[in-house]
Amino acid sequence: MTEAYSNLGVIGVKQGQNQKALSYLDHAIRLSPGSAEAHMNRGVALSNLGNRNAAISSLRRAIALKPNYGNAYRNLATLYLQAGKVDSAEYFQSLAHSH
Repeated sequence: MTEAYSNLGVIGVKQGQNQKALSYLDHAIRLSPGSAEAHMNRGVALSNLGNRNAAISSLRRAIALKPNYGNAYRNLATLYLQAGKVDSAEYFQSLAHSH
């Protein structure tokens, strides 16, 4: 069931329906708090909604759950770059390449 809600969240993000996607992803996380994919996609939805701090938190949680999660590192690097934190962006981008 978790995967179904997570997939609906991904579809919502791809269709630009980020608030709806966030609802699905939050539900997926309630069902399975250890789903790195749901946390990563939640971070993307939050970023698209302009909530950078919460997005960073979700992406960091995804990485904590799945330390070799290259997409989470890449998304985190992008957020830090957008925030003007170039050193952090470069650091997380280098981690993305090594995972």
